[in-house]
Amino acid sequence: MDCYLHLGAQSLVLKNQIIGIFDLDSATVAMATRDFLASMQRGGAVRDAGEDLPKSFVLTQTKQGCVAALSPLNPSALLHRTRTDAAPNLLQGERHAN
Repeated sequence: MDCYLHLGAQSLVLKNQIIGIFDLDSATVAMATRDFLASMQRGGAVRDAGEDLPKSFVLTQTKQGCVAALSPLNPSALLHRTRTDAAPNLLQGERHAN
């Protein structure tokens, strides 16, 4: 069965597709990261995982390419969920966020 990471609201990603989990405030200090996220935004590869102000982004590699999912959750909370059973394991056949 696939394991998912809940990013907030109704947004999930497959754990095995995660490239990295990043703090939005500290990661966007670097111009290269801001340029990278802006490029992904222009290409439609940024997903919003909630209506609240994002605190982190999760970079994933899907069949369609790289996707950055903005999450209102703290990156340490997301990281903790990847290492424990705190992340929901959904029944096969349910869809996850791209």
